[in-house]
Amino acid sequence: IVNITEYYTDFVHRPVKDVAKASMSGHGTNIIAGLGVGFESAMLPTLTVVAAILSAYFLGKSSGLETNAADPTAAAGLFGTAVATMGMLSNLTYVLAMDVFG
Repeated sequence: IVNITEYYTDFVHRPVKDVAKASMSGHGTNIIAGLGVGFESAMLPTLTVVAAILSAYFLGKSSGLETNAADPTAAAGLFGTAVATMGMLSNLTYVLAMDVFG
């Protein structure tokens, strides 16, 4: 996700250059180009997060844990998703600290 964000916000890549080029002709084209790039930039991170959630669910489901429910491996899939979520959230404190304190 960091690389995707860098692509859409760094001045050496195409999206930022396109918005800068659109701003040469006026305010309206700048707004339209910026909105277009903003809408485009939201798709890849969304697909990446969805892929991570689905892979965590199916990896948890294939772990071998079972319950007495109608689908005995569904709880294991949810457990895999919870473990992956906690793993991602555990890095959040370091990222916030680096962002705030440099």
